[in-house]
Amino acid sequence: MIYKTNIKTLRLVKPLINTWNGLQDAADWIIEFSQDFASLSTSEVNKWYVDSLLKTIDAFSSLIVIWQIYIVPNDLETEGKVIKWEEKDNSYQDYINFVINEIKNCNFLIESLEIKIDLQVYVNTAESTTEPTLSRIRLQDEFLIYSGLDDNMPYLYLSIDHTLFCQSSYPDDEDNSKLYFLNQPLLEQALKNWEEKFDAKIESEGLPGIYQYGFKPEDQWQ
Repeated sequence: MIYKTNIKTLRLVKPLINTWNGLQDAADWIIEFSQDFASLSTSEVNKWYVDSLLKTIDAFSSLIVIWQIYIVPNDLETEGKVIKWEEKDNSYQDYINFVINEIKNCNFLIESLEIKIDLQVYVNTAESTTEPTLSRIRLQDEFLIYSGLDDNMPYLYLSIDHTLFCQSSYPDDEDNSKLYFLNQPLLEQALKNWEEKFDAKIESEGLPGIYQYGFKPEDQWQ
């Protein structure tokens, strides 16, 4: 299987964390399904993971770059697989296709995919301290794709642990409006794409102002 990502990866940079900050569990966006995987074969479950991953990549194509995937086995005695993108050795296109084939041909039942991601967002850097530039940054953001083999409660979620998409930092209330109005539209469009790809409503939980498509401007908080 050959997949065309059409994703342009930017240079990885270290952002200035000035008007925003890092937290733990700042926001989660979740899609839940009603689907029973108990009667599916290993190859059918693997196909669901491939399809879910590709839909997620397509939905977030302008916002995220995957740099590591951990294929978690359903059996605790089975060793999982960690697949990391080595930029100096492989293109992003080749990496994604390698991941897809590893999932598709996996010989054990998969419990979940733990997906570490970079964000392609506007930030200030040491080279651009006053004017935000579109850059690729690596924080602790991740996706989880979970089939619910044991509990019949499959879901996907996106988790972030910072206030880059918030109008102000939390809890110190630093004004982050400049970055917010640049980055929130990127997140909003990606989440809307995600919802459309899976034909399922997104639920959200996290800091004040969160909603299904990111964070609302503060004058719209209720």
